[in-house]
Amino acid sequence: MTSVSRRTFLTAAAASVTVPGVLAACTGTTGDKVELIRFNQDGYMIPGKQRLPIGLADAKGAVITTGPEKLTGRVLGPDGKVLSANLTATRRSAGLPRPFWLFEMGVDQPGQYQLEVQTSGGTKALAFSVTDPKLVNTPKPGDSLLFIDTPTSTNPRGVNPICTRNPFCPFHSVSLKDAKALGKPMVFIISTPAYCQFAVCGPVLDFVIAEEKRLSGKLTVVHSEVYTDDTKDNLTAAVEAYNVSFEPVLYLADRTGKVVDRWDVLFDQVELGKALDLLTA
Repeated sequence: MTSVSRRTFLTAAAASVTVPGVLAACTGTTGDKVELIRFNQDGYMIPGKQRLPIGLADAKGAVITTGPEKLTGRVLGPDGKVLSANLTATRRSAGLPRPFWLFEMGVDQPGQYQLEVQTSGGTKALAFSVTDPKLVNTPKPGDSLLFIDTPTSTNPRGVNPICTRNPFCPFHSVSLKDAKALGKPMVFIISTPAYCQFAVCGPVLDFVIAEEKRLSGKLTVVHSEVYTDDTKDNLTAAVEAYNVSFEPVLYLADRTGKVVDRWDVLFDQVELGKALDLLTA
């Protein structure tokens, strides 16, 4: 990533219509006209298990803060044939400023796909791509974490503040470079609670804090900010090295540093707790 402007990715692919800035507003009711929003950056999913969090917006592009308990849908392949049918996503909203519905499916080949979802406004389609892993230049499941020097409370490495959460989160006592030597499963999260374009960096970081406390020493967590200072003119070494154009992003890795999973932008505490229980078992 070479410029901050690349990080203004938050557009909504809504029933084949791109709606810039859709995350700037919220409404409380669904009404009759509903569109789909993809709550992640397209182009980062690879063949295998796909994790696609979506939201709902009204006809003007305002995010809906209510919605049904469940959504159902199906995935169409590049040839238009049904690849996965009868998919179900449950509404998730605890501790978050807006709800999301998480669709999970398996897609084995790179290409352009569509998620069709049944809504109160009829069937809506959301395009997404699955990318050749060779073209995704951030650590993926099966890769190793990049063990770079991240700012700590004793060595900020030119980053000020090292954490924009108030108060600072507890994940700046050890650099990511030194985390592997501790011999525990690892979580690495890049987020900026004060300046998050998506307004979820704070809540998801709080989820990580709560789960790390619950697991009481079973894993090592490292947090990196997105910007080097409050001017937001320069990106941190972690953002540059990991080549991500969005936040938050969370990496789950085993004690050797092998990435088990990567979650882009949005998750809830229940999902995180289940994943960390498996990671530390």
